[in-house]
Amino acid sequence: KKIKKEMRVLKRVKPKGIKNLNNNMIIRKYTNKQGIKEIEGERFQTDQLKMRGTMNLKNYKMNQMYKEIQINQQENRNYSGYRLVKRKIEHTIGIRAEDDSAWERRTPLTPKHVESLLQQGIDVVVEESKTRCHTNEEYREVGAKVVESLSHVDTIFSVKEVPPHLLYDDKTYVFFSHTHKGRKQHRSLMERILSKNIRLVDYERITNNYGKRLVRFGHFAGNAAAIDLLHVLGERLLVHEKMTTQFINLGFAKNYISLANAKEDIQANGDNMRRYGLPASLFPLTITIAGNGTVSKGIQEILNLFPVKYVTVEELQGLYRKKKHVTRASPETRYIYVCVAEPKDFLRHKVHHTFDRAHYDANPSEYESTFAHHILPFTNVLFNAVNWDEKFPRLLKTEDLEKLDDLPLMAVADLTAETNGSIEFLEKTTSFEHPYYLYNPVQKKITENKMTGKGFLVMSIPNWPTAFPKTASAAFGDKLLPYVLPIVKQDKSVPEIERAIITEGGKFTPNYSYLQEVYKYDDTLQAYEDPKDVLLLGSGLVTGPIVEYLTRHKFVRLTIASADEKQAEKLCNDYGRDQATIVKLDAQNHEKLSSLVSKHDVVLSLIPASMHVPVAKLCIQHKKTMITASYISPEMKDLNDAAKEAGILLLNEVGVDPGIDHMCVMQAFDEIREKEGDLVSFQSYCGALPSPESSANPLGYKFSWSPQGVILASQNPAFYKEAGVEHRVDGKSLLFSSTPLTKKTTYAPGFAFEMVPNRDSMKYIDFYGFDKSKIKTMIRGTLRFPGFCNMFRAMKVFGLLDDDTRIDFLGSTDEISWKNLILDLSPFDRNLSDAELIAKLVGHIQKGLFAKFQALGIPQTEAECLAGAREAVTGFIKLGMLNEHEMIHREENLTVMKATCNLLTKKLSYQVGERDMIFMHHEFIVNYPHRESREKIAATLCVFGDNDPDGFSATAKTVGLPVAINTILHLRNKLGDLSGVCGPTEKIIYEQTMKALEEEGVTVTENRQSLFLDEYFDD
Repeated sequence: KKIKKEMRVLKRVKPKGIKNLNNNMIIRKYTNKQGIKEIEGERFQTDQLKMRGTMNLKNYKMNQMYKEIQINQQENRNYSGYRLVKRKIEHTIGIRAEDDSAWERRTPLTPKHVESLLQQGIDVVVEESKTRCHTNEEYREVGAKVVESLSHVDTIFSVKEVPPHLLYDDKTYVFFSHTHKGRKQHRSLMERILSKNIRLVDYERITNNYGKRLVRFGHFAGNAAAIDLLHVLGERLLVHEKMTTQFINLGFAKNYISLANAKEDIQANGDNMRRYGLPASLFPLTITIAGNGTVSKGIQEILNLFPVKYVTVEELQGLYRKKKHVTRASPETRYIYVCVAEPKDFLRHKVHHTFDRAHYDANPSEYESTFAHHILPFTNVLFNAVNWDEKFPRLLKTEDLEKLDDLPLMAVADLTAETNGSIEFLEKTTSFEHPYYLYNPVQKKITENKMTGKGFLVMSIPNWPTAFPKTASAAFGDKLLPYVLPIVKQDKSVPEIERAIITEGGKFTPNYSYLQEVYKYDDTLQAYEDPKDVLLLGSGLVTGPIVEYLTRHKFVRLTIASADEKQAEKLCNDYGRDQATIVKLDAQNHEKLSSLVSKHDVVLSLIPASMHVPVAKLCIQHKKTMITASYISPEMKDLNDAAKEAGILLLNEVGVDPGIDHMCVMQAFDEIREKEGDLVSFQSYCGALPSPESSANPLGYKFSWSPQGVILASQNPAFYKEAGVEHRVDGKSLLFSSTPLTKKTTYAPGFAFEMVPNRDSMKYIDFYGFDKSKIKTMIRGTLRFPGFCNMFRAMKVFGLLDDDTRIDFLGSTDEISWKNLILDLSPFDRNLSDAELIAKLVGHIQKGLFAKFQALGIPQTEAECLAGAREAVTGFIKLGMLNEHEMIHREENLTVMKATCNLLTKKLSYQVGERDMIFMHHEFIVNYPHRESREKIAATLCVFGDNDPDGFSATAKTVGLPVAINTILHLRNKLGDLSGVCGPTEKIIYEQTMKALEEEGVTVTENRQSLFLDEYFDD
């Protein structure tokens, strides 16, 4: 009885995570009331049990119980009090957090697969993710480690391709890279993979001896695409044709709990169709699936839940001849007619007009598609599920549609997601947020999120399988699991994996040597171009991406010149790739600076702005190009003629603001002019902010540079125009003129911003080439999170931003408390209690705010000012300003504003693990007089800093990359004959820079919306 009682004790204290593992694994630490320690070995032995203290009777009985459990386990009796687990760790793999989009929730290996791998002696490290379909805790429960970074792991598994700048050196990566296709858009990724000595294994290339893919998501892509296209077809028929069908009852695939749940719903609607049929006017509802592989099977699986009849291509054509004989009562209306078209049905030899599969595979260029003429005219809904490459003929060309009148086509789903690929008119893919667009083949026009109008709906979501993330991941992992160990062990005896290795040792493997020719442009430059010498002045926060990008190109020899030798050395070690050297330099040392400039082909000036002009003068003297991210100052402008005479380029403003903001505007305005539109409104907002999860502080802001610089920038005068009225704002009043953007704009519903007008907006009318007579709104503003302006307003009225009041430390005093300073700046009695002081502060600041708003003529009630004062004083408390233990230390010429800045630097600087964000938004309102229409064009850029502590901040990426990109463009003679003082508004600069930024993951998203002519202005 006592032994049984002790066993019940053990059951109660059984650790979490002890599962059914084999006897030959490590014995987990097992603790009971007597403190039994961890025991190692394959079997329990009585003499191995070491007890704390003297072996008493109870301990002896416990030993006897363990013996009995051991014997019974050997006899296969089921005891749950403990479990023997001995595991030898031989290899470690990492599972990466997906960052392709917020909707990408798949994982290559689920917790179930991880548990199996752990039993095989493979340790699994999982990168922390808030969006993955399986939680971090689920992975922990099976024994995986959840970490912030995989930098220490040698083999990393992902689903989607890894952004080039986030790849680690000397690793094995396993993901869908698509690089074997040799497309231009993958050049940057491939270049980085080779330069980082990465062993790349591509799931798509894990095949059997006959070329059949063994690890894939395709079936679920077909499932999701079928559900989504039928859903939008139902909407199109309802809205455009005024016709109700069972399809309108379906949801989008992503909105179902699971695939099984989706099938149940579809089955119910299918039963309804069997009973009631479809409108007679819709007969025959024809669906054509191009291809009969795994993806096609997934589509068919969903369609089969409806009443379907499969027809041949010949039968498809004959259906339309029955149309006039069909009524609502006809049994034919109770079916969907599906045609699965295989290559033999729509491909033919250009000369012999026959199809031979073996000959076609060897000579695809000798064949052409007849799909447009023999199948498309009889198709209402098209699914393109044919794998395609550039060497194969297109299924449909854009010109094919121009020759066809009155197409019955209502909707197209292209599951290849290849823009201008198998379906040439697929100019852009869609997304879960914006799943379809209307395409007019006559006008070749795309209209976003519109159901009505001429044309047909197009869907092409690259990551369709993630609509069912758990189901898809489980099936994918089942297929992948047998190949994990061979991948990790680099086992050359597994041909399926050997066929999938694209790069190894910084080179293409023999199976992919053809890519050397495909990527010949870059490889030629890497191998044979004459070396070029680049001088980087500075080693500050934004220089990391510059060094990393430049040293990807083997012809670049980089010199980092900086006063901070340690920081320069770190840059060199982290990103230099043996192509960078460092030089200690005081930029004020004119002689040494001149010598360095003379020895280099290009000079990148990332030192304080006051030094750019002296550097530019030296570049003119030595006839060297200079590139910087800073504004073009009047003094820099004055060097234009001298630079042109020297035949050199002084390129400025190639950062983010200025830089990317101007480039984005110029690209959009080029299109507006091309379409003969009149720009009537332009709003441009940009902010360098902490990411939302890092912004929880009184200002909603973090400082990566001097707070004094931020404060001074918030006191510049502003000049802008809104709805035809010009506004001038005095610099001292700027913070009182902030505007909340939550209701005024709809471009970022996930964010709450406030906007402060940014300097002189009106000068940009001429700068961009806008028509002054037609533009009624012209605003450029700085974005901040709510709370920023209110806090600084309160600081201002209380005197905390006073740079004229100095703090004198008397005698031997080296520090004073912040509470004392607050009391000294206020008219209050020093003997107030904390509660009384807070109340007095709130009242004092409220009066100051109300008086200031009144003086400026800005509508603000006393109640609103009271709320603002309370919020500000709460912020003062959080910052330690009312704390007698928060000290201000002695400093020469210390002013109140300097003390405030020191406190903000201390409290609100970025910490390890925190990341920043760049958010930029341009909004154009354009009239098109010749077609009596108005359009709103919204261009948005949102870039986050890397989660990895060793990664780059958003600011560093968006400032540094444009500088580095233009350096390479110049060294490759891609900037033409530009000379003199230039900026980012040159077409040859912004077109190439924006394209290269997109390859680096810095992408501008564009949305368009048709407006009524009087929606914004009353003309």
